[in-house]
Amino acid sequence: MKKVRSTNTKLEVAMEKILKNSGFNFERQPKLPGRPDFLLNETRILIFCDSSFWHGRTRDQFSRNRKFWENKLAKNKQRDKRTTRCLAKLGWTVLRFWDDAILGNPIKTADEIRKAVAANGDSKPKAIDLFCGAGGLSLGLEKAGFEVVAGVEVSPRIAKTYAANHKNTKLLIKDVRTTSGKELIEAAGTSQIDLLAGCPPCQGFSSLTAKYERDDPRNDLVLEMARLVEEIKPKMVMMENVPGLDTRGKSILNEFIRRISTAGYQVNKAVLQLADYGVPQSRRRFVLLAGRGFEIQIPKPTHGYKRKNGLKPWLTVRDVIKKMKKPPITFMEARRKGGPRRFKWHVIRNLSKISLARLRALKAGADRSSLPKRLRPECHASSDKGFQNVYGRLSWDQTPPTITSGCTTPCMGRFGHPRAARTISVREAALIQTFPLNYKLETDYMDVACDLVGNALPPNFAKIVASQALHALKLKGV
Repeated sequence: MKKVRSTNTKLEVAMEKILKNSGFNFERQPKLPGRPDFLLNETRILIFCDSSFWHGRTRDQFSRNRKFWENKLAKNKQRDKRTTRCLAKLGWTVLRFWDDAILGNPIKTADEIRKAVAANGDSKPKAIDLFCGAGGLSLGLEKAGFEVVAGVEVSPRIAKTYAANHKNTKLLIKDVRTTSGKELIEAAGTSQIDLLAGCPPCQGFSSLTAKYERDDPRNDLVLEMARLVEEIKPKMVMMENVPGLDTRGKSILNEFIRRISTAGYQVNKAVLQLADYGVPQSRRRFVLLAGRGFEIQIPKPTHGYKRKNGLKPWLTVRDVIKKMKKPPITFMEARRKGGPRRFKWHVIRNLSKISLARLRALKAGADRSSLPKRLRPECHASSDKGFQNVYGRLSWDQTPPTITSGCTTPCMGRFGHPRAARTISVREAALIQTFPLNYKLETDYMDVACDLVGNALPPNFAKIVASQALHALKLKGV
């Protein structure tokens, strides 16, 4: 026998039950030195379940080959010590529990794990969010187990929402162009940054942007992010953007990759369909992940269209907004009754008569091509060609299209409610973006609220990508 190693032992099953009953999130048998039995997510704590016999705790009498067994178990004990020292040097806290503690006193075992987690409270990996917006990326990072220690947002009115939902993050309200790595390190309170993340404004690369508007001055913000990677030297980099960054923005992207590769980062990139990752939207986004001296794999899909490859099915409108039992209130009525925040922004626009007539004329899932000619917009009266989704209705059992800042305006997309003669509300759009129901939108202006929601990165997608980065960091042991 070369190693003391087996899986799903009685001890492991008992420890798994202790961890589940105590509410711990954990990973089984991470690929780390010594092959620990458990890794506690959101911490740097590893757990070994040690048999008293195989790990040399007991002094059993051997009827045969006594000397062989004594030497064997002594070597096992020495290997345990070497493994613990090795993991400690890599920054891990190692907990070892004997069989009698796991099987005989599970309550005390759980208490000891809680104490270790509490003592390890400051050990969460540190992240910086460069383009905070409403906070979708930061929320996803936090859900994945990162502590977002600092962030940057250029707009004071947008920053109010971020600050209200991320009170422990040091927020710099300024332009990234005038922000130095030194400033961010001082704001973070540490120079040891595990992840530098950002979603640079993408209007210049978007397929929805007119050709004459694509020379957007904000396009250079991608390279400002490269500059901050060079100055801060985080362990990992995560960038999200529109797919167009990898096509019409190719020259800028290539320069970004060249610069961070020169700084020692290994880069992976891909264009992903967010619906494949449990986001209730048909929305494609560009993702880049890079580790300093190590590789971060692109996460694998968790969902598939029509249960493709045995995955969970894409989420639908019904899955998301059915929880909104009460109808929304119009913006004008909300203003008269204390403001839209009082109604958690379950608010819709006051629509014109012609917009209401168009919505009433459409069945669920239909678009403008189904409108009678008398109700068609003048620009589409003679042809069904062009962008179809305007003046469309959602369908209960279909995946919603991309949520944009026009999510409460019928002429801006297929945002009509599946049944009622109205658009979706701002709050319903936020739910489709995977923001929780209690996420605050700190504004009293309709356009600002729609910008907050429509321009955000869905937190649940950010969580999956960030979890992949964190997994790579743990495997690397840096």
